[in-house]
Amino acid sequence: MAQLLNHFPILRTMKRQTIPAALRLFTASLAMVLAVVLALSSCEDVIDVNLNRTPPRLVVDAWLTDQPGEQTIKLRLTASYLDNNPAPRVSGATVTVQDNEGKLYEFTDPDNNGDYVWMPTENAVFGTIGNTYTLQVVYQGQTYQAVSRLNPTVAVETITYEKRAPQLNRQEGYWATLVARDRPETGNCYWIRTYKNGSYLNKPGEINLAYDAGFANTGLNNQAFIQPIAEQINPQAIDNEPPYQPGDQVRVEIWSISGSAYNFLSQAQSEMTNSGLFATVPSNTESNVRNISGESERVAQGFFCVSAVSSGEVKIQ
Repeated sequence: MAQLLNHFPILRTMKRQTIPAALRLFTASLAMVLAVVLALSSCEDVIDVNLNRTPPRLVVDAWLTDQPGEQTIKLRLTASYLDNNPAPRVSGATVTVQDNEGKLYEFTDPDNNGDYVWMPTENAVFGTIGNTYTLQVVYQGQTYQAVSRLNPTVAVETITYEKRAPQLNRQEGYWATLVARDRPETGNCYWIRTYKNGSYLNKPGEINLAYDAGFANTGLNNQAFIQPIAEQINPQAIDNEPPYQPGDQVRVEIWSISGSAYNFLSQAQSEMTNSGLFATVPSNTESNVRNISGESERVAQGFFCVSAVSSGEVKIQ
């Protein structure tokens, strides 16, 4: 009995009760707890989720730039929500891009892997600032089109960096800042892409978008990019990713994009970070690729955009 009192001090506090009465109360309470635990552990049912199946849709991944070298348009098909296999590749399509001056760019799929490539001749580059480009994809009797204008971009003036002490979940290291200035007119949109030692920082939280010099509807233009954008060229502290260290090479590209491309990437970022207690129902991001053959069921997903690109880089010393 003495050992029982030592393990369960509550028995010492039960006034006006005999020890046998206290034991009976303790035994009843323990039995009740065990019954609840057994009841909860047995409430496990296997639920088969019956999702509506729709025919595969064409997915267009077409982000073209005015940079030297080949340009690639990737065509894939959608798959079931629970299918973890790579997206099926699309071969046998006819893919062209034509500008408003009638210049035609033909994209071919030499490896039959769904990657359609335009190869420049000599020192030719794709695109002219100010021109409008129409993508056309013909696949399985359906014709899809999308339109994008090649807008000017802004220069990367410089990339500065400073050493910072450890803070919260960040190790000690170097913090980089982009110095660039928005164009005078309003409505300019930019996709700022950062590379660390040649590897693109592609986590959802590292998608860096600017509407003029700030974010959409902030009214900030014709000035340097605001601090949250200028400092988002640093790697996120996820999976123990350290900040920049001496010897790291930092490259920043500023892509000019359309307002609809800005919205597409913003929606994509929201969907990729849509989790947790307040997560919403997943949805497809809005595409600018349209089926012009008249069959509303054969819609496409993805996006087509042509961009001017500026770049700058620095080595952390």
